[in-house]
Amino acid sequence: MKPPAPSPRRYTALAAAAILPLALLLRLRGLDTTGLWGDQAFTLNTAMRWVNGGPIPLAANKSSVGFVNPPMIEYLYAAALFLWRDVLSVSLLTLLGGMVAVAVTGYATTRLFGRRAGLWAMGAFAVAPWAVFWSQLIWNQTMVPPFAALALGLLLLYLFDRPRAAYLVGSFASAAAMTQVHPGSAVQLLTIALALLLFRRRVRWRHVALGAAVFALLYLPYLLYQMGTGWADVAAMRAVAGQAST
Repeated sequence: MKPPAPSPRRYTALAAAAILPLALLLRLRGLDTTGLWGDQAFTLNTAMRWVNGGPIPLAANKSSVGFVNPPMIEYLYAAALFLWRDVLSVSLLTLLGGMVAVAVTGYATTRLFGRRAGLWAMGAFAVAPWAVFWSQLIWNQTMVPPFAALALGLLLLYLFDRPRAAYLVGSFASAAAMTQVHPGSAVQLLTIALALLLFRRRVRWRHVALGAAVFALLYLPYLLYQMGTGWADVAAMRAVAGQAST
């Protein structure tokens, strides 16, 4: 009598179990030689001051377009430095973020489009050269992938799997973190808003209100910073916008 053939679910689990270690090995190679420049020094020092008993950061470093970045990156770095007071802890945090992005992409794609699509998406993300590189570099925007994957993956699960409040609140919370670690990712807020409008019959607006409240709460420290500086960043951006093109 022949033994029963392995189920497709077991094949998927085995394939995922092979992809994740491969992704980890690619990201571990050269992790301790990642570059450090001015931006990295500022954000790391700010987080370390808080870990050493200093005030909680209400903002991070200055962005390339003139305004001061929100403080989420400082909180993430401080969590890593609190556990291990070595710069390598932040490198490992960045690596972990890259791994989370790979896993979330695979999970959400599998739930929505099937096992084969999920494995292809997961495998492509695991070995993509730029995805590997950004999973090693300590820089504000290198923490975007895990939050972007969570924000969009949870949104799609909410719209096309089950309309659970946890999905949408998690999507909004991830979007708040994503836009704080790099404000350039705010364009994804338009994607989220458009998806909610296009599929509004599947949306429970009390879930949207709860998610928006969580989003605003995560921006509260930055709001306090802006109020404390008299909205200096807003004035600076208005001044830049009013200048003639060079």
